[in-house]
Amino acid sequence: MGYNTDVTGNLKIGKDLSTECYIKLKTFMGADIREHPEWKARKKPHSWDPKNGSVMTHICFEITDDNLHIQWDGSEKFYDIPEKIKLIIVNMTKDFPNFILDGELICQGEKRDDRYKIYVVHNEVTIEEEEPITLKSEIRCPHCNKLINLAKIEDE
Repeated sequence: MGYNTDVTGNLKIGKDLSTECYIKLKTFMGADIREHPEWKARKKPHSWDPKNGSVMTHICFEITDDNLHIQWDGSEKFYDIPEKIKLIIVNMTKDFPNFILDGELICQGEKRDDRYKIYVVHNEVTIEEEEPITLKSEIRCPHCNKLINLAKIEDE
């Protein structure tokens, strides 16, 4: 087991998705980046850029049934999400300069304070950190009226 991040939302694929463009986009869905040297991955984690790349693993995206969006495929251990979106965009626009992604993904890691949004606007990827969810330290049970200390529950 490893750390997991849940992702909601999707990225809209630009309006002109030709058969050739779809076929190439499909090659990225679920792919293991380490098996694609043509995507120029290098051995420096978390620093992907179009010239060099990084060590990343699986791209846990899928094309929706209507062929209009890409979304998280539900796989575990989905890391480096913004970098993987950039990798798709850079490689797709080499052959299809009009390829565009737009949308918003909301990401929630296993830790409560691991929350962020990824915005993609005409292929520009930005990340916005979210404020951690803060919970009351104690709540009262609506059934038995007992006071419950949440800090003790988290420690267990």
